[in-house]
Amino acid sequence: MAHHAHPLPENTYREMEPVPEDTPKIQGYDVNQGVDYRALMKSYLTTGLQATRVSLAIQEINKMIERRQQPMKRINGFAEEDPSTCPCLNSCTIFFSYTSNLISSGVRESIRYLAEHKMVDVLVTTAGGIEEDLIKCLGPMYIGDFDMPGKHLYKIGLNRTGNTLMPEENYVKFDKWLMPILEQMLLEQNTQGVRWTPSKIIHRLGKEINNPESVYYCAYKASPAGIH
Repeated sequence: MAHHAHPLPENTYREMEPVPEDTPKIQGYDVNQGVDYRALMKSYLTTGLQATRVSLAIQEINKMIERRQQPMKRINGFAEEDPSTCPCLNSCTIFFSYTSNLISSGVRESIRYLAEHKMVDVLVTTAGGIEEDLIKCLGPMYIGDFDMPGKHLYKIGLNRTGNTLMPEENYVKFDKWLMPILEQMLLEQNTQGVRWTPSKIIHRLGKEINNPESVYYCAYKASPAGIH
């Protein structure tokens, strides 16, 4: 097969347009200036890769906090810009959504802090995000390893989620704690006409667990009249 020589272009580099002057330049944190956590987090914006995304998320959170601190216009005790009759409306309603694995991990304590100090208005999670918070009030979870074999763990009564371990006995404790409460709630439904919505059930369970380590106990204490 014959080989053909292909001449290279005289200039192998592309012509480019000038980068806009306001385009941020990549610049990381200089540790020589000491450990300043505020400055470190601020530098994430120009660090690049996922650090920039973290910084942008921080900016959005700061915008929410700033908006929430602004006074809200009210007419006859209700929000001017919202037709709702809920008297607890703020100038910014903050939703916080998460999955159960965050409750299984130590991130739970950070979520509890947000609920405890009324820094969010609405918690949105999965059933496991509720169940595991309550279970951890009844028994601890443990650090394991991602590579631990499921067959062996099953035989010794441990349940693995990632590298976290939940003892089987914790589910037994949870069942014994939960069933009498559900029976009482059923009685209240049949005799008092209570209609148990998901939020009302969570509110009740948060009250019943009566443990300040619980996210939903703190949510109950932040809104004892009901979850909004």
